Amino acid sequence: MHWSKYKSKSSFSKIPLFVCGLIFTMTPQQAFSGIQDVPSTLEVKSEEEAFLVRRIAEFWKDRDYILVKRQIHTYLEKFPSSPINDQLRGMLGDLNLQDKKYQEAIQCYDKIKDPSVAEKIIINKLQCYYELNQYVDLLKEGKPYLSIAAKKLSDRKEELQFLVAESYFRIALDSNDISFKQENANQARILYENLTSSSFAKHSKLALAEAYNILKQYDKAAYLYMDLAQQHSEQKEELLNQAALSQSEYDAKSAIQTFTDVISLNGKKANDAAMNRLILFFQEEQYDEVIKHFDEVSDKIPQDKKATFDYIAGRSYFATQDYLHATDFLAKYISSQSTASLQLKNALLMQLNCAQKNNQDSLADATTEQFKTFFEGEKEFSQALFIHSMIAKKRGDLKTTEDELYNIIQNNNFDDKESLLLEYGLITHENGKWDTSYKVLRDFITIFPKSQNYSTALKYYLSCTLNKAKDLDLPEATYNRSKFYEDLTFVLNEQSSRKDILTNEEEKDCRLLSAKTAFELKKYPVAIKQFETYLKDYPTDANLSEVYLLLGVSHQNMDADPELFYANIEKAIAYDPSLATQSSLHLQLYNSYINKIQNLGSKNSKSDKNSLYESAAEHLYKAFSLGDNMIKPENKLWLANHYYQAAKLEPKNISSDNFKRAQEVYKTILFTNETNTLISLNKENISLEAEVLKYCELLTYQNQQQSKVSILRSLAEQQTKKSFFCLEFPHARTFRISVSL
Repeated sequence: MHWSKYKSKSSFSKIPLFVCGLIFTMTPQQAFSGIQDVPSTLEVKSEEEAFLVRRIAEFWKDRDYILVKRQIHTYLEKFPSSPINDQLRGMLGDLNLQDKKYQEAIQCYDKIKDPSVAEKIIINKLQCYYELNQYVDLLKEGKPYLSIAAKKLSDRKEELQFLVAESYFRIALDSNDISFKQENANQARILYENLTSSSFAKHSKLALAEAYNILKQYDKAAYLYMDLAQQHSEQKEELLNQAALSQSEYDAKSAIQTFTDVISLNGKKANDAAMNRLILFFQEEQYDEVIKHFDEVSDKIPQDKKATFDYIAGRSYFATQDYLHATDFLAKYISSQSTASLQLKNALLMQLNCAQKNNQDSLADATTEQFKTFFEGEKEFSQALFIHSMIAKKRGDLKTTEDELYNIIQNNNFDDKESLLLEYGLITHENGKWDTSYKVLRDFITIFPKSQNYSTALKYYLSCTLNKAKDLDLPEATYNRSKFYEDLTFVLNEQSSRKDILTNEEEKDCRLLSAKTAFELKKYPVAIKQFETYLKDYPTDANLSEVYLLLGVSHQNMDADPELFYANIEKAIAYDPSLATQSSLHLQLYNSYINKIQNLGSKNSKSDKNSLYESAAEHLYKAFSLGDNMIKPENKLWLANHYYQAAKLEPKNISSDNFKRAQEVYKTILFTNETNTLISLNKENISLEAEVLKYCELLTYQNQQQSKVSILRSLAEQQTKKSFFCLEFPHARTFRISVSL
């Protein structure tokens, strides 16, 4: 039996049904008449001829046909040229026909030369051909007589039509050439249709029904069989069965009902009808009915059909998701097969699915090996390998899963490319092969943007980019920060339009990472926009300090208004006080405030500038307190003078921060760390002479006279010893000190 390819929805070709051939039991004696009459003596010339003719007539009258045949043979030998010889040969042929000596009869008929005699015996001659199954000869000699309107054939015209129709019909049955078969069946149909009301009606209808089947006019065939069944109760079961077979070709529902009627008769055809009905249930996808009635035929199925019905049962249980029963029947079918077939492919695929549903790993492995044995390299093997790879994935065998999916991709003959790419992308991701997964998932989201698994693929694609980004700074890295930013942008754009790819938390993290990457790529305008949007959308986020910090630096790198830098940095420090430990950040803030002061116009108030000076000094002092060695000497002097000037405004508040900070900074400028003595003044630092005096002034306010005197004495000594004070710097005389001991 041939089965069409298995699909998710059954689409099997029609299963050949168990047809019982029609038997025509009509004999020549029952069907035909017309034995030749004895010739008249008036037709002969001599008395001897007449005598022999009279003897033939007497023996004929007495029905002594043996003697008749002897006398005819004698006559033909003695008078080979007699005018009645063709008539005698006709008689001899008819007698041989009656004795079922068909070949001898034909030999007699073949010797007849007289057209009128030949016409008279033609039906009997055709009958001999019929009995000898010589249908080609029958057709060759009988067909020309169909158009003859001779009186001698008028009463046997129906017999002639029937025999010619039979010859067409039998030739059609014996042919394997479809076109030739249908051509002869159609010729037979034309003749049979004219005989449905004749004495040959029953036999003509039976043959006509089969001719209709050959011509694929199944509805007409079924109608004839049903009609015959009503007329011939003795053959009702057989005829109803034939009707159901024809109905099955165009109306399965009617065929099922007719087969049911045959089954109810409980005759010889009941079991065949039950099996055929089961097949129709199967073809109509009435799988519940197949299962319901299977036991009725299971123990009566012929041995050569058991495999077919095991398949039908297995497929039906599979369709109803009863995978355990399906496995049993499919196993029987598969074990019975030794050669490759489409049906075997279907069975193996279903068995793999059953193994997957039933968690039968060993069955899955064995079935896959069987598939490989019969169908390696074929498209269905890729399908089987895919199912097995999913089973391997479920049991945690990720290497096998990846290897099998890779083989399918290499074979390039798997129809469901969407599932294949997705699964291969996911398994390579699971196995940590970021480059491979990245490429495969990129192909997936490009080719299948409307896939229901699009969001899953894109999320794993994002994961690949994040893992690849870990190696961005390695010398051998092939994935760069620019491509990473492009991928992040793509994912965020998709999230913006689809809303179903990332969770809120994932989207937030991705947006921050995108902004930071833009910052690293020096795309400062883009980064600023992203940071500002992030701050607006996530006002309570734990990363606000970092965002404000990077936002401020971005503005700084854009040479924007210094306020955009220090305002954001101040917020960053407020959210994360640990940033205050970074002296470099304080130095940047100091410079930013100073720059802002320099950019202020005349319209700004003195208080505005003083406020900015205070902020600048505060940050410079914090950098100083953190021991930053990068602070320039001039900046330290600026800081010391700032606090000196502030201290002078409150001379009585000697414990204020201004006094303390001014002295603290001055000490690092004016005194050595090792001995805590005044630094040595020279041409390069002579300007510090004035700063020494300012420091001593602070000591005066604090009533630290002894310390002041010690410092001034040290300064005076240097002034005395170093002539360059007066020579190089005449203004230094202003500060020349005379110290009383």
